[in-house]
Amino acid sequence: TSEEYQSGHIPGSVNIPHSQLSSRLSELGISKSNEVVVHCEIGRRASTAEMILTESGYTQVLDLEGHMRSWRESKLPTE
Repeated sequence: TSEEYQSGHIPGSVNIPHSQLSSRLSELGISKSNEVVVHCEIGRRASTAEMILTESGYTQVLDLEGHMRSWRESKLPTE
């Protein structure tokens, strides 16, 4: 969500909610053969995003292991 994104996100990430992803794919600004990593707080919404991307022809879709919860717990950088 935008609230989660504003509270801290992975540097360089693009916030597109899974519920808007189909209509906002052009905002990714990447080729369908480029790697794209999906994540959310714990993984449920990211799974939906992964399915949408795969069905839209993206071939290198990865799901961030542990999602944002693990990212923060590991003290990795956020913006």
